[in-house]
Amino acid sequence: MSETLLPLINQAALPLLLVVIALSAWLKRTRVALLGVLLACASALLWSTQASLLLLPPIVGPVALLLLALWPDGKVFSANSALYVLALGLLAGLVLALPEPKALALLAMMSRPVGLGLGIGSVVGLSAAILALLRWVISARVGLAALAIVAALATFGFTRFAGEPLSLAFMTLSAVFLLVHLASQAYRMSYLDALTELNGRRALTEELGLLGRNYVIAMVDIDHFKSINDRHGHDVGDQALKALAKRLRAVKGARAFRFGGEEFCLTFAGSPLDLVVERLNQLRVRIEADVLTPKPKAAQKRAPSPIKLTVSIGVAPSKSGLSAQEVLKEADQALYRAKQAGRNRVTAAR
Repeated sequence: MSETLLPLINQAALPLLLVVIALSAWLKRTRVALLGVLLACASALLWSTQASLLLLPPIVGPVALLLLALWPDGKVFSANSALYVLALGLLAGLVLALPEPKALALLAMMSRPVGLGLGIGSVVGLSAAILALLRWVISARVGLAALAIVAALATFGFTRFAGEPLSLAFMTLSAVFLLVHLASQAYRMSYLDALTELNGRRALTEELGLLGRNYVIAMVDIDHFKSINDRHGHDVGDQALKALAKRLRAVKGARAFRFGGEEFCLTFAGSPLDLVVERLNQLRVRIEADVLTPKPKAAQKRAPSPIKLTVSIGVAPSKSGLSAQEVLKEADQALYRAKQAGRNRVTAAR
């Protein structure tokens, strides 16, 4: 790597990690915030000229990563987070309290190969990555997935390149990855519906401004959705919404959005009305043929009865002189007429 480029990369580590800490606290991503604190402390120490401080990252870093992979979830500003930072400080304090010969002996022990050419420190750090990955598979918490990847990167910085300038480059690489991760989380929070994972209302507003001249908008609504919630509970209602979202996501040539409640919107850019109506009728028939089997609750002795869903759809093409927002209203009016005409049908705007 270039002699001028590496110092610039190394200098970026700490500022980027401070941004990671601030963003993760704002987005309430506790584990990422704590990981940022750990890596920021390590980055600051790696600039030190004191030998005792330079010993901390390769000794404490892997253990702190494993501890973070085991740490329970909580809020960013909470007793749990404070306890982790305190534990991190205690670990560092214990190493600093050791006489220099014992600290060097501890570093030698952490560097001792135990298999596959990996030292104990590397094994501990990679164990943190594996544990975080396993916990992510079980709980699907994205912060654990980020921890798994960054723990693997940071472990190489702490152990394989300990004492070398390249160790800071791994901190920078970890910070860049965490910033990308946080950006994706911010996008999901702003634009995606949490339940169905379809694009949400804000994304639809932007889409309406980008449709161009020729497009078709369809509004889709689950028939008798209130009775499903009243009879089977909101959990089953949520399952119905997810099942419909899966079908909508598969409609060819369409972008699917959750408009609100049980109402969804599909946009077809550059598609003729006849083709869209044909695809929507195919969608309606597939949904009618589906059988939703609700997941039983723990207290239920009998398995819940299967549920059949139908949808009503209103569709409207673009028109000269009408904005996309006005075309959407026409599609919504067509949906209302489909409901009045008996439901489970596709009705085009007049």
